Amino acid sequence: PAVLFGLFIHSFGRPMFVFLLVVMMLLATTELGTDSWIQDIMGSTLKDPVKGTMFLVYTSAIMFVLRFFAGPIVHRISPLGLLAVCAVLATVGLYWLGHAGQAIFMLIIAATVYAFGKTFFWPTMLAVASDRFPRTGAIAISLMGGIGMLSAGVVGGPGLGYAKDRFAGEELRAA
Repeated sequence: PAVLFGLFIHSFGRPMFVFLLVVMMLLATTELGTDSWIQDIMGSTLKDPVKGTMFLVYTSAIMFVLRFFAGPIVHRISPLGLLAVCAVLATVGLYWLGHAGQAIFMLIIAATVYAFGKTFFWPTMLAVASDRFPRTGAIAISLMGGIGMLSAGVVGGPGLGYAKDRFAGEELRAA
């Protein structure tokens, strides 16, 4: 039955679908992988774990508000354009967070830019998959979400943790 279904749908082997899966891996790691570490990183930067947790709460609150009022934003920008804008904002925000130092005002502005960038990643990617491959239905959306969660769990948590430990070790050796 799976082979018959695959022959009927014709979407899962298409290069564009595979490309969207790779993009989903990257954006899930950007959103969920970073969120799993932002408490620890910001808590150690500001020398207060509560402040690190507040960064996660702050960015999540921004995401809630923006997703709640997403209608006018989504109708003005194409889904692929929205993904591109989100990618630029998330990149700028993460880079800024990494180089802002301990200045709380700069960290809050950088976290705001990052939150704006990551807000529409996940839902827009699911919408693009269902829009570009309508015959796949819920299976494409489930596959996108599953790949996203898998990559966030494999790359986001352990991968970012390894990078943090490696660079922190290098900084300690240099000091």
